[in-house]
Amino acid sequence: MPKKPKKPKLYLPKEKEVEKGCINLLKSLGFGVYKTSQPRVPIGMTSGLPDLLVFNPTSKPAFWFLEVKRMVTEKRKTKLRASQVAFKKLCEESGVPYRVFHSTEELWDWLVEEGFIRESRS
Repeated sequence: MPKKPKKPKLYLPKEKEVEKGCINLLKSLGFGVYKTSQPRVPIGMTSGLPDLLVFNPTSKPAFWFLEVKRMVTEKRKTKLRASQVAFKKLCEESGVPYRVFHSTEELWDWLVEEGFIRESRS
């Protein structure tokens, strides 16, 4: 009996690749983007800070935090660490927008949904 061909392995970008794609997308649309991520939190540095601080080009809110996570499998996403969950909760309680994206496609869809981008219907 012949073997079934193996399903090709899905390429899932690394977190830094997703972050770079998000930065490029946001900057191309006029957002101000500042990296706050660090590979390892130095002693005395607060852990839990999101990866990016994003300033809106024309509308409110004036800024928001963006945490980048990656997909582990096609259906499984990496989760926030406890310090990140605590920071997210503090943002929500303070009325500061905090978003988590696992791909530039998720970011794009959110930007369309929020009205930052209008997709043309062909």
